[in-house]
Amino acid sequence: MALIQIKGKLEIKGIKKVIFILDTSESAYSYWNEIASLTSQLIALLPKDMEGELYFLGNSNPIEISQFDKLTSQFFEENLNRISLITPIFEKLSQKEDIFNILIIGSGKIFDLEDWADSHLLKQTLLISVKDSLQGELSLADEISYPTAQQIYTYLYDPIIEVEISGKGFMPLKWSNGGYSLNIIEGKAYLTASKLDNYFINLEYLITSDFSPQAKLTYASGQKIIKPIQNLEIVEMKEEDLNLISLTSEEEEIFKKAIFKKPFLCIHCKKTHEWNTLYCLNTSSILGEPIYPSLNNYKISGFVLFYQKDEKVYFQDYPFNLLKIDENTVAFREGRRAVLYKYSEKEDMWIATSHTLDPYSKIKEGVYAVVF
Repeated sequence: MALIQIKGKLEIKGIKKVIFILDTSESAYSYWNEIASLTSQLIALLPKDMEGELYFLGNSNPIEISQFDKLTSQFFEENLNRISLITPIFEKLSQKEDIFNILIIGSGKIFDLEDWADSHLLKQTLLISVKDSLQGELSLADEISYPTAQQIYTYLYDPIIEVEISGKGFMPLKWSNGGYSLNIIEGKAYLTASKLDNYFINLEYLITSDFSPQAKLTYASGQKIIKPIQNLEIVEMKEEDLNLISLTSEEEEIFKKAIFKKPFLCIHCKKTHEWNTLYCLNTSSILGEPIYPSLNNYKISGFVLFYQKDEKVYFQDYPFNLLKIDENTVAFREGRRAVLYKYSEKEDMWIATSHTLDPYSKIKEGVYAVVF
């Protein structure tokens, strides 16, 4: 399959709300102190940016969690011996668009739990039994018995510690989050990030036409989840929207000779250099000075794209370490050179060639790439 160029994004929404559902039924009556104590401890552990709602089994009216400690006895009396039913609450929660975890704390079987088997609500529910199981002999949801508040908190707050994006033929060309880095390992390209506060990323990439890239999310608990990248329509940036900087007239003369592989007169040393010379070594700088002084003025290094429009020449600082050359070739920058990689459809690999990007390689009509 041929490679296609796609734009996409990865958006990871964290859990910002916890739903507490407490059991005051006959089977839980004797264990109310344990239920109330555990709930109070959990509320105290919640991060400041995490919201909470609190319900009682069989009652779809929420109460403010901030009032729980003050009015524990009152809430208990008002909901005493309510039947263990989850449906009134789940029907209400199913109308919410928030992302939340659900904690049900109690003792004894919830009679209508099976009615919600395989629902998204039950999949984000943790059953917490202080004595008898809340689901009996069934296995409908995760359940833990006699836990500490800290053990439950670990379940609630399990941050992502690493994201790895890959796919068949995948090669990222541009990405918005500087916390991600590109690695090419055994012919496979991976865009990875770790220990970030925000893993959101917009990216533009190559991929085989019958495949979509995926992100592997690794959590602190060791849990791993695969999440697809959301494909977006590519919007080509117009030249007038690019951040283009004009070359000086002297620099334009150098460029116009260099693209035809002709020697040019150096601005720094006033001597003639070969067309592919990028740094003048006849200066006080040990590493040499770029033959285009404007690059130094703007502290530009790495890939530089030159745009020839009519008689004028402009340049653009290209902020990524990878540049698309053609449909199956990319240049991966390593210091002051860029190694060419070609995609092998047969082997599904990006293979490093023995070639590097030549100065003034023509990317498309009127656009040339150089590595400084």
